[in-house]
Amino acid sequence: MNDIQFFKKYQKQLVWFINTKIGRWFFKVDEDIKDICNVAPNSLTYDKHLERQESGEWREVKTTCFRTNNKYARLLNYRLAPLHKLAYILPSLLKPEFSPLFVPVMLTVDIYYPGSTSQNNPVDGMVNHALTNQTWSTIRDGAGNGCNYSLNEEYIIQISSGSSAWNEIKRFICLFDTSSIPDDDVISSATLSIYITENYNNSSWTPNLNVFSSNPASNTSLTNGDFDSLGTTAFATAISYENINASGYNDFTLNASGIAAISKTGISKFGLRNANYDAANSAPTWAASKSWVITARTSKYSDTSSDPKLTVTHSAVITFIPQIIFTN
Repeated sequence: MNDIQFFKKYQKQLVWFINTKIGRWFFKVDEDIKDICNVAPNSLTYDKHLERQESGEWREVKTTCFRTNNKYARLLNYRLAPLHKLAYILPSLLKPEFSPLFVPVMLTVDIYYPGSTSQNNPVDGMVNHALTNQTWSTIRDGAGNGCNYSLNEEYIIQISSGSSAWNEIKRFICLFDTSSIPDDDVISSATLSIYITENYNNSSWTPNLNVFSSNPASNTSLTNGDFDSLGTTAFATAISYENINASGYNDFTLNASGIAAISKTGISKFGLRNANYDAANSAPTWAASKSWVITARTSKYSDTSSDPKLTVTHSAVITFIPQIIFTN
C-alpha cells in the first residue's frame, strides 16, 4: 500500500501515538502543536475546536500544517526500519494485536521518492532567465533558460544588472500536496512560510517579496520553461527589503486569492517573485553590476525544521438540531 492508504487505515493508532511524549519525539513535533487529531504523510492537523460564527452557526475549526515533503512518512520508515527487520526475523516475539504501537511495524509500507534526493514529490526550486546585457523585457518576459531543484539552499530570488543592461531574474516555485483537506471544509486562513538565510542588495533599489501562483509542467520536477509560469496577482502582502528576516522564517498570510489557490483534491501551486519590479513589470533604475539576491532553504535541507511550509486553517459546519423537552 502507498503512504496515504497506510496513514488512513491506521489513523487511530497514529493519532494516539503522536499525542504521547514518545510519539512527539518520534515525529519531531513542535511543543506548541497541541491536540493533534490527524496525521498524514506530509501534514498534521491539530487544535480542533468549535467556534460560533456571526451567522449563528457553529463550525468545527482546526489547523493543518503542510510540508513540501512526506516528513512524517519518512520519519516512520526511518525510525521503524530496524524494528521492521526484527519483526520478520523474530515474529514470535512481536504480537501486534496486543499493542497499537506495533501494528504498523508488521505491515508492508510502500514509500515513493522521486530521484536520489527523495524529496521532489511535490517539487520546490529555482527557475531563472539569464543573459548578458539585455533589455529588461528580454530578461523579464523570456521563457526561462535555467532551473535547479536539487540544492538544499538556493538563490531563490535575484535581479542583476550587467555592464550596460540587465543580466538575470530568478524566481522560486514551491508545491504542496493538500489533498487531505476534506472537500466540504471551509478554508478560513493560510500562511506560506519560507526560511531565508541571505538578503543581499548592493544597489539603491528598494525591492520587495511576495507570493504568487505558479504552474510548472510537472509536480515532481522543474524545467527552464517553468520560469514564465508564475502569475502576477499578489497572494499576500509583500514584505519589503528592510523587513525581510535573513535568518529565519518569513510568513506570508494568504489573501482571498491565495486561499482560493489551495487545492483540496491535489497539489497547491505557489511561487515567490519580486513584486514591485518583476511582477509589476517596472524596471528599477539601472546601474552597472548591481544585484539583489535572496537565499533560502528548500525541502532538500537535511533538517526539516526549516522546510518551506504551508499552514492551513479549515473548518466543517456542525449542524445542531434543537430539542424541545416537555416536563409535567
